[in-house]
Amino acid sequence: MMTKVPVAVIGSVNIDITIYTRLRPAAGETVLGWQFNHFIGGKGFNQALAAGPLVPTTLLSAVGGTEHSDIVEALTDKEVETQDLKVLEETTGHAFITVTPDGENSIVVVPGANEHLKPSDIRPSLDITQPDVVLTQREIPAETVAAARRWAEENSARYALNASPVAGITAEDVATCDPLIVNIHEAQHLVEHDPRETTPVQMLTEGLQRLTRSAVLTAGEQGAWAIQANSITYVPPEPVTHVVDTTGAGDTFAGVLCAHLALGDSLIEAAREASRAAAEVVAVPRAER
Repeated sequence: MMTKVPVAVIGSVNIDITIYTRLRPAAGETVLGWQFNHFIGGKGFNQALAAGPLVPTTLLSAVGGTEHSDIVEALTDKEVETQDLKVLEETTGHAFITVTPDGENSIVVVPGANEHLKPSDIRPSLDITQPDVVLTQREIPAETVAAARRWAEENSARYALNASPVAGITAEDVATCDPLIVNIHEAQHLVEHDPRETTPVQMLTEGLQRLTRSAVLTAGEQGAWAIQANSITYVPPEPVTHVVDTTGAGDTFAGVLCAHLALGDSLIEAAREASRAAAEVVAVPRAER
């Protein structure tokens, strides 16, 4: 029987179809790519994979039976518990990712089995594992995210939300986050600034400070900000000589951040370690990670 696990990640598993192309197509445009690959991904999977080598971690997710054994093998290799994977007749979620030579990406996600991860699937597992940190995101149903938040509140666990995708996130979703993990675009949405306009970072950090218990604002090569009730601390970026693929960097950041919080590090210390890990990831092709 599974015993206490410091970090529980509640989130998605996807099969990523990654296409490498010189530029992303505009509306009505066809472009040529030079390569495509299949990877196992999804925000929940990526975050658990990042946390697993640092601290005992379990992933609560829903997958299709066809890919189940490959998913279990990949997670087990990184010391992530897989007993809480729900196997369904639905197909595993899929993500379609376009990557350009600068390492930037555009992603469309078809949720598949992820849509069927219910509150009743996660609560018994949380009751058994009693995690210190519960990390979730929004590639799973909103009701399941809310159930994870309520369990954390009722059991004095630290609740971390990576508010991505940001659509549909409410003030109630973020109020008790410790921390809320967002990038610049997501922060603009949450503090109700037009994402088409440039918003000063100070305005975003102060807005997040009012919305939640703590937050981490990430900005890629610009660094990150650790936001607490009485302080906002800038965390400089780690140098990267050559960016190969940014896919999964934010997930690595979130997983490593929560692992270090579970280990007892401060939010600032954890953000520094997460920045180092994300910088290492973007310099390595996905096939070699």
